[in-house]
Amino acid sequence: MSNRVESTGSRRFAITLEGEPHNCHALAMAPSERETALNQGDWLVLVFAVWSGPDRNQITTAMEVAREVGGTIQVGIRPFDNKEELRAWCPEAKIDWMSPIWLVIREGKLINEMCGPQSREKIVATLKG
Repeated sequence: MSNRVESTGSRRFAITLEGEPHNCHALAMAPSERETALNQGDWLVLVFAVWSGPDRNQITTAMEVAREVGGTIQVGIRPFDNKEELRAWCPEAKIDWMSPIWLVIREGKLINEMCGPQSREKIVATLKG
């Protein structure tokens, strides 16, 4: 499993995932609204700051979680530059001051939000609990 975060110009970034589990998805930066797919089923979305090394390190954790939970939960990984970008696609998020932000979305409803670096074990326990 590997990933790359690359600038696409105009302060925009994209993530590329390679060798990821089938339930792990690279999500676009700063969409104008929540993607339809995020409104269907169970999702864990890692929203990471493109300028933060510790946040970027959590991408590997998200990919490990995707592998552990198999097809039962979809895992999305989305870059951000400014936390206000979340307002357009997840207005109910508290957007705490810490990053990264881990969002658990069930059938389009935010049911859990964690901020800061998390362990694989804690995330999996949260998803199962």
